[in-house]
Amino acid sequence: MKDYSVLCMQDQFAFDKIIQVRVSAKDEEEAKQKALKTIRESYPNAVLAPELPGTRVVIEVGDNSLRDFVDDYIYLYSTVYKTYEKKAEEGQALVQNLKNGYSVLGINNDLFLDIMIVLIKQPMLVDKKCSFAEFSFMFNSLGYSAKIELYPTFQVPTTQPDETTSEGLSTFIKSAPDILRFDILKLIILFFSVDGITEARKQYIYDFYRKYFEN
Repeated sequence: MKDYSVLCMQDQFAFDKIIQVRVSAKDEEEAKQKALKTIRESYPNAVLAPELPGTRVVIEVGDNSLRDFVDDYIYLYSTVYKTYEKKAEEGQALVQNLKNGYSVLGINNDLFLDIMIVLIKQPMLVDKKCSFAEFSFMFNSLGYSAKIELYPTFQVPTTQPDETTSEGLSTFIKSAPDILRFDILKLIILFFSVDGITEARKQYIYDFYRKYFEN
């Protein structure tokens, strides 16, 4: 048996609702069938994502395949959300999905938003800066108005959070099922894509994936 990562869509035309499903199988064909069976428990009309040029729907998961998988997913996601408007719209949808999912886990709306603000600010540590477009994406996704007069006062994190905050964020992410964790990963990719995904930003995504999906 091998571990596989399979890209699926919530339904046939949901090109903006792509979900990664992790399964163990003897080969790629069995991985596809197991992935569809798993995702259809939550989304009855789910299908496999289409094979686009330069991407793979099924990939064996391992140390050597991590970068290939993340690169494929970044490419696939960026082909769907090319404009800021589409990125912001999807960001809002992802946050709403997360809000609904975490409410089932017992986290109320106020606490959820407080944690999400801290969580979305963590990728800013890569460059230790935040453009107004990224600032707008962050607050628009959370349902707030991104007022330009507030941008100069926005404090970009320059150091890692303290141990208590780090442990709290880790628990928040790990307590969620894979589908919700994948929504968080999508949100990070969208945030980075506002100004462009550099190699340093890719490394952050690789590290996030390894920490919260492989461990």
